[in-house]
Amino acid sequence: MDALACAKCGAPLRSSTTVSVPDELEASPAEPSIFSFPQPGVFTFYVPGFGQPLRLTVKEEILIGRYQDGLPAPDIDLTAYYGYLSGVSRRHAKIRVVDSEVILVDLGSSNGTWVNESKLMPHQTHPLKNGDIIRLGQLLMFIYFQSVELPEQTLLVRDTRGDVNLGLTANAFSDGLLQLLNSIQELEKNINGVQDQPSPDVQIKAVSFDKDRALIQARLVGAHNAVEFIKDEISKRRDEFAKKIQGTEPSPEETLPSPLPLDLAMLGGGEQMIAELIDTLLQKFGVAPLDEEKKKEFVAKIQPLIKTILTSPFEIIIE
Repeated sequence: MDALACAKCGAPLRSSTTVSVPDELEASPAEPSIFSFPQPGVFTFYVPGFGQPLRLTVKEEILIGRYQDGLPAPDIDLTAYYGYLSGVSRRHAKIRVVDSEVILVDLGSSNGTWVNESKLMPHQTHPLKNGDIIRLGQLLMFIYFQSVELPEQTLLVRDTRGDVNLGLTANAFSDGLLQLLNSIQELEKNINGVQDQPSPDVQIKAVSFDKDRALIQARLVGAHNAVEFIKDEISKRRDEFAKKIQGTEPSPEETLPSPLPLDLAMLGGGEQMIAELIDTLLQKFGVAPLDEEKKKEFVAKIQPLIKTILTSPFEIIIE
């Protein structure tokens, strides 16, 4: 069948290709006045002709496109907004927050991206302002936001060797903690790299010591993807691994100190765990299945980073 829309409801049918549309737009709609006052900490997107705007909490990256089975869902899925018929690609564009600036990047889409009717070059950044008109192929939407300050993320880190019970020394910072923070930055760069996106350096805003809990606090900006992946996947695997070594089964009610530095050779399956984590990372952040050569290069870069985070004497605590 070559039908582009359902005969009963008129909804566009999903397709693995993007329909070609003309560059020129006949007319631009007037700016809707009801969204003149954006909410703090929120991106609001208004598509003319649709009553309810899309609202997303401000974060480092927002992917715009159409859903397709087998690929990570975009943050803004324009399938229901006749995205296919309007020429929106599956991975059309990204909005990024870099040093408090909001930028738009076309991801090499089939039908192009415009801001206020100025066409963007693929993979080049373009700053966005409150009230700008974004056009993806032939689909228009307005974007509204207040001045953006990228939120900080606080890592709680424990030295499992017990060396910082009285405070954080220069030796403790340089011997392990700095290596962990560097690994987080490199992990973020590789995640952005596999998504064909630029990656600014991770900023360390502050490092302090919580004497009551003997925990190090590190405040970071620009490591959102890496920190979330560590908390969601790596730290949980590390905790399970440590408890198996101790001869106990993991339980939600019990938290045991890890016998670190953790040696993956202490329990069979350590290398397999790293391979599974890499596959999970690609499924979560990858733009598409990599060919064998590119996957081999990616694994070579990411494997030592995950191993460092897994076996570091500085353990990231999840609260």
